[in-house]
Amino acid sequence: MFEWYEMSESQALQVARPLVLVFDAAPKQVEAYRHIFLAMDVEMRAPENAEQLRTQAIETQAAMLLIDAAVSQPDAFQLINSLKADKRIAHIPVVLVTSGFSDRRLKLYPALESAVEILPKPFEIEQFFALIKFYLQQYRYRRIVDQIGDKSEGSIIESDTEALLALDAEGKILFANYAAECILRGRSRFLVGKYMESMLDEPVPALVSHWQEHPIKTVTGKEQILQIDSATLWRADGEPIHAKFAAIPLFEQEEIRHVIAFRETKETRESKEKIASLSHSDTITGLPTRVRFQELMDKLLQKARQRNHYCAILHVDLDHFRNLNESLGHEIGDQLLVQVTARIKQLIRREDVVGRMESDEFVIAMGYIEQPENAGLVARKLVDRLREPYLLRGHEIYSSASVGIAIFPQSGDSVDVLIKNAKTATHRAKVLGRSTYQYFTVEMNKELAYRLRTEFELRKALEKQELLVSLRPVVDVAKGRVMAYTVALQWPHAKRGLLEAAEFASVAEDAGLSADLCKWQWQKGLSLARQQQVKDNEPHVLIISASQAFLSQEDIVPWLIQAVKDAHIDPARIVVALAEGVTMTREQATVETLLTLRKQGFEFAIDEFGTGFASLQMLRRIPFSAVVLSDALVSGLGNQRTEDAIVDGILYLAKQLGLQVLAPGVSNEQQAAFLQLRGACWQSGAYVEERIAQPDYVEATWEFPGASL
Repeated sequence: MFEWYEMSESQALQVARPLVLVFDAAPKQVEAYRHIFLAMDVEMRAPENAEQLRTQAIETQAAMLLIDAAVSQPDAFQLINSLKADKRIAHIPVVLVTSGFSDRRLKLYPALESAVEILPKPFEIEQFFALIKFYLQQYRYRRIVDQIGDKSEGSIIESDTEALLALDAEGKILFANYAAECILRGRSRFLVGKYMESMLDEPVPALVSHWQEHPIKTVTGKEQILQIDSATLWRADGEPIHAKFAAIPLFEQEEIRHVIAFRETKETRESKEKIASLSHSDTITGLPTRVRFQELMDKLLQKARQRNHYCAILHVDLDHFRNLNESLGHEIGDQLLVQVTARIKQLIRREDVVGRMESDEFVIAMGYIEQPENAGLVARKLVDRLREPYLLRGHEIYSSASVGIAIFPQSGDSVDVLIKNAKTATHRAKVLGRSTYQYFTVEMNKELAYRLRTEFELRKALEKQELLVSLRPVVDVAKGRVMAYTVALQWPHAKRGLLEAAEFASVAEDAGLSADLCKWQWQKGLSLARQQQVKDNEPHVLIISASQAFLSQEDIVPWLIQAVKDAHIDPARIVVALAEGVTMTREQATVETLLTLRKQGFEFAIDEFGTGFASLQMLRRIPFSAVVLSDALVSGLGNQRTEDAIVDGILYLAKQLGLQVLAPGVSNEQQAAFLQLRGACWQSGAYVEERIAQPDYVEATWEFPGASL
């Protein structure tokens, strides 16, 4: 497990002059730092941008990074998130200089706050000197310890799994590497100076150290390495962990006399789960589970009945959480849940109770409110706070939440009924577009029943392969020629007739069927496109949609490449229309999937363009070549000035960016003429299909004699 060799005194002295990298946008402050570090005989560099900072940190393995919170492009917290996700430099200490603890981002990103040293300004120069001297000392120990380990698998200092603690002759911690900080949940500034005994024994250390009689000291004092396969260590927050560790003596080193190397074992999680099952607390967030929450809520209801006042249950459901888990993994998903928990706690009162129901669902019990409207005020704050970005291990994740509210006594008289009705209200919030809140009403029960029945029927239709896939022509009206086909998905419902995909897309997403529907659409669409290509004796562009869930599937890239190859279609003629959920994401895994497909020749279009501003942000990260206008905008052309103005603006922007525009759902001559006049010549819809289906149709520039513009 651990391979070591002892270091000679000469090796220990080979420690380079420390280097500090300062990233600050204010030249005067940079110059002030330069004078301070010069007086301390410390080399200082001031990278001009974030990329230079990262490069220099990797190349020099600097003693520390000093970053001012006021820097932008990227934001300081985004930058730190990215740096801490890079294993090559995650171990380098970061000091974040802020304008004070009033910076709301400290509350928004608690995980990052715990990973850096916060230094509010203005600061006492003595305080700054003490801080810098500490980290320079840690740098010296870091360089010494890094020369100890086996280099065959890279630096042991950079490891995020093998934790190291360097001890002096008295058993006090002199140095903790990055893995030790992560596993013990304490920065080195907290760990250094503590006795190792306090982490090995019960978390009630003796008043006076007995290190000289400790078994570790006894064994290593005989120049022997002590290895223990299973031991309990205590973290900085008082929680136990199971670990495998080794204690190595260093007799030729004056300061560092022992190195403790340890790794956390899987027993820790199993133990936590067992404890959680007994204590009714969630293993990830520490919140009460459903059973415990119901007990606590029942007590609040009893008080409400006695005192005749309102109570409220808020049901919080994270939007698109399943997609995130599938694309980035459960570890990132767990971290997101922890941050969501922290944000919720910041917005509720101390007497309120919050619990975790299922994977992505939380419940909040407000035991006393003066008016039902008060619950809505809290729900609005929750919706706003939970849609702010999350910074997790180099990923900038945009999520959101839908909230349902049930009021006691109007919405129910028992805990079970109130939770059920709050969930029903959440479903309604999702139907209305997500990232909003709704109060429960009796009518919602009927709507939920209808939605659940639709979900059941859709699942059966998919299993029986009853969903229809067809190609719809896209005509360049400037030439009167079919240039592309869109792949349409429809559901022939027994009672409601032929349903377009937009009519059941939200149900499919909530039911976890979105990926399966997309896969079916791609399989059938590619087959039809191949047949059409043979029939026309010429290739056409194929426009086909892809959801977030579809693109998050494992091995989706090779599957798509092979599917297109089997259909004998050039990937350069495939335009992947990305739904809004995909274009809003900044998850690195999703971006990498799209960039990989682009290298294979696939083109991309933003679907439903014009429904929000989130799509515009992605134009800088993904090489889009086209935009597909929203059906709703096209249908309103000529009837409402607002739609006309919005489409005018979108078309102007697309032209400036060199993007092809597709206008779907064109239903009349007026709309077609309006779009053609403004350069949107690729059109599809009922009007387009009727016109090219005429027996005497000839390919030529379309004219619109009946349109009034």
